[in-house]
Amino acid sequence: MDNKVGSNIPTPDEINQAIAALNTARTILQPYLITLSSEERRRLTRFRPGGDMVIEKVGSLASERNISLPGASVANMHNDLELARRLSPVTSVLEDLRLMVSDTTSEAQAECWWAATALYSTLARTQGADRPLEAALKPVVGFFATGPRKPRSAPQEQPK
Repeated sequence: MDNKVGSNIPTPDEINQAIAALNTARTILQPYLITLSSEERRRLTRFRPGGDMVIEKVGSLASERNISLPGASVANMHNDLELARRLSPVTSVLEDLRLMVSDTTSEAQAECWWAATALYSTLARTQGADRPLEAALKPVVGFFATGPRKPRSAPQEQPK
């Protein structure tokens, strides 16, 4: 397996700086943001691609005819569109960042697990000739067992 990610690790300080920057962004944007429940998300009316032009036309026609409905004014409709337009670049950056962080985390876990299984296989093959190794490997043998079994938590270190 290629070592794509493990040789370049951010320092704890760099991680803390990144988290602080993200928290600063959240603080700046917080007054303009809401949190929906999963049910509210599910019930949202979906904005159709290209809807900007329709909104402009509908808003113009409704304004010309002095049409306003409770909860559906032209001004509020335009404000909602502007908010969505302004937040859209933030969403794009965050989605790109989330995907990159997720991909890197997944790759690091895959590389780490690949190395652990390869090293375990080698240790398991030699444990018969090394009693202390056999005893030391005992907590992880069940974790690497194949076939149907109950889910287990990570092995615990044996007291010495």
